[in-house]
Amino acid sequence: MGIDGWTFLDTEKNWVLTGWTGLTNVSGSQSRMLSLQQSPQHYFQKPDQDHLSIDSSATSLTGWAGRLWLNKDKGNWRLNAAVGLINPSFESNDLGFHTYTDIINAHIWIGYDWYDPDPVFRTKSLGLAVLEEFNFGGQKTGETFYLNGHLELLNYWSTYVFLGYNTSFYDDRRTRGGPLMKSLPSKFVFLSFNSDSRENFFGSISVNADRGNTGGWDYGASLTLTWRISRALNLSFGPSYSRNHSTAYYVEAIPDSLAVATFGTRYVFATLDQQSLSATLRLNWTFSPKLSFQLYSQPFLSAGHYSDFKSLAAPGTFTFNPATTTLTPDFNFKSLRVNAVLRWEYLPGSTLYLVWTNEKTHYEQNYGVFRTGRDFSEMMRARPDNVFSLKITYWWSP
Repeated sequence: MGIDGWTFLDTEKNWVLTGWTGLTNVSGSQSRMLSLQQSPQHYFQKPDQDHLSIDSSATSLTGWAGRLWLNKDKGNWRLNAAVGLINPSFESNDLGFHTYTDIINAHIWIGYDWYDPDPVFRTKSLGLAVLEEFNFGGQKTGETFYLNGHLELLNYWSTYVFLGYNTSFYDDRRTRGGPLMKSLPSKFVFLSFNSDSRENFFGSISVNADRGNTGGWDYGASLTLTWRISRALNLSFGPSYSRNHSTAYYVEAIPDSLAVATFGTRYVFATLDQQSLSATLRLNWTFSPKLSFQLYSQPFLSAGHYSDFKSLAAPGTFTFNPATTTLTPDFNFKSLRVNAVLRWEYLPGSTLYLVWTNEKTHYEQNYGVFRTGRDFSEMMRARPDNVFSLKITYWWSP
């Protein structure tokens, strides 16, 4: 169960306070509850966390969560601040979706907007923020500082910049249920450039990059083009590419009685080089207020090569010992997903949907080479899964 709400703090309605809180309870067999406690959303088995422990006899799990925001969205000065908590036992995935628990986080963002045009810019904005994150054991699990800015020219072309810095903190999820691991500082940047969206043909391009003190890095770029062919028909296309080099990517956990420093388990990591290429195609065609057609297509190619296997030397560090593994986790993955939806409102409030989904996937293990032409051909030759769905709704009016 949950409750949410908001209230203005002043008569001018400049300041608003928003919040929610929720309570969950799940029950089941002892084996199911044990599996749930060890799942990636909870990781109660973390060996160096005194505030967590597994109860193998439990037949239920009860948790709570909540978040409170303070916003000022009027005027030149703006503010957004929040604090949130998710108890380690909170579990809503039978009803909704959450990725992890055991978190206390807070942030504050202060920004200033220039609304009056000057000889060069139509609008400008600048903002500063800090984000802090802890687990319920008191360890700092995240800290980020960032600067963001936005500029819009008189011709409605615009640019956006986002600069950030992550400090050193303890990562309590990187070992997948194992001990804490230190995360070293890193810095990142995001830039986007956008043309005038009032035109029939417009687009945007964005680039991002980050680099850490671990020696890891990644970068990416994406392009989106939109064409309003007519008032009833528009088409958009957006390719994107990314390259990732991680010096400590999780591979597996191996029980080893000699690994005393890491609680009888070797947590194996490796250097991962990964490339990914994708594209998104969308078509929206409105034949009439009662009849429309939508098409969505996304090919995706990705390959990753692992090297330099090592195991965590001690909890709370970023130091490693040489290691071997029986796994050969190199991969080459290709997929193509196509969705087409025909919508017909045959009576007021009553609608018929005809949906076609076409999906192709092809996975190669032990092969981590990225070759666009070869991978695209393999994807197109893959056997598809076709699903046709029909949904009819009828509105009864009293």
